[in-house]
Amino acid sequence: MKNMITETDRTKMDKCVLCNADTPYTEHTHIDYRNFYVDGAGQLCGECYNKVYDNKNSENLLLG
Repeated sequence: MKNMITETDRTKMDKCVLCNADTPYTEHTHIDYRNFYVDGAGQLCGECYNKVYDNKNSENLLLG
């Protein structure tokens, strides 16, 4: 029986968990080598990460 995994399966790009955009990382890239990965949530694209975390930082500055 032939191996059913193809080259494209091994290089499938991970998607942003919020907007579903492709990220620059394959699904097999370890999280230690990624930017914008959030434990418990998953991979974000840079734009979504900045929207979520820049807004929280701005709110904390106004409240604190």
